[in-house]
Amino acid sequence: MLKKYSGNPILRPDSVQFPWANLKVYNSGMIVDNGVYHMFFRAVGSEDFISRIGHGKSIDGIHFEIDPKPVLSPKESFETHGCEDPRITKIGKIYYMTYTAFEGRTGRAAISSSQDFKNWGKRRLLLSDWHGSRWNTKSGRPVQLPNFNTSTWDQEKDSNWSKAAAIFSEKVNGKYMLLFGDDSIWSAMSDDLIDWKINPEPIISPREGFFDQGYVEMGPPPFKTEEGWLIFYHGINRLDNQRVYCIAAAMLDLVDPTKILWRSSNPLIEPKEIYEISGMVDITDKRAGGKLPKAVFCSGAIETKTKPNHSYNLYYSGADTVICLASGTLEEIKWK
Repeated sequence: MLKKYSGNPILRPDSVQFPWANLKVYNSGMIVDNGVYHMFFRAVGSEDFISRIGHGKSIDGIHFEIDPKPVLSPKESFETHGCEDPRITKIGKIYYMTYTAFEGRTGRAAISSSQDFKNWGKRRLLLSDWHGSRWNTKSGRPVQLPNFNTSTWDQEKDSNWSKAAAIFSEKVNGKYMLLFGDDSIWSAMSDDLIDWKINPEPIISPREGFFDQGYVEMGPPPFKTEEGWLIFYHGINRLDNQRVYCIAAAMLDLVDPTKILWRSSNPLIEPKEIYEISGMVDITDKRAGGKLPKAVFCSGAIETKTKPNHSYNLYYSGADTVICLASGTLEEIKWK
């Protein structure tokens, strides 16, 4: 397992200064710019229990100064019930934030952009025509997992379900590329960051007999290494109220990122600490029977060193309630 910071959690809900973040702070996107760490995190307050996206700055990557107001709050029709799970990618001089827009029924990948981290432009959906996930009523994809009640699930989910979009930091074969999905992980290509052509064949899918046999979900934007594109993702072991969220990794081919070079056989981070197994874990479906007991989740990471060995800080959520830190080298990650 990666080394967890001894001072975890590094960010907790604040009922004194931030009423919009007094219940939950979690699922943060991360980027470093001119030596300053920028954290964009999902926050939930008790007044309306709607997700907003907050922003914090840090010099050391541990102690963050939080902006008094959210940088993104729901305003569009497709996000009336929340702006969730941000991921940040810089391309040129522009910062692109992908996030999940939730209107009370369907989670959809959305995007906004900024040049200063404060003023965010027009928000729009990324993959509005996507029906490939098994969470979609129009997908028609067979579900092969044991004890999975498709009829119940389809009644509770709508079509166009598309979450966890993460954009590559540079073009691949002359095109922009992103990975997305919280069922399997798919890829999409674009000439302009607006219209995306989705590859219907997933890159990473659940594996029977492994820690990620329930479903998988894309993590932070990919990291380019000499070996390939390194991605972090989440693996869930089962689809009931005993499910466990773990964090894993995979390496994708540099030229053709739809090809997997290797993939974690065991989790990099498992929920074991009290702050990872006790909290206000999101209830994602009625069959869960209440709060989900164990969850670690990462949508933001920083590459801290490239030579002689790539090293990473993973900013991950504990029990959907706090933000934590873990670190490791590429060699340590590969041996998992």
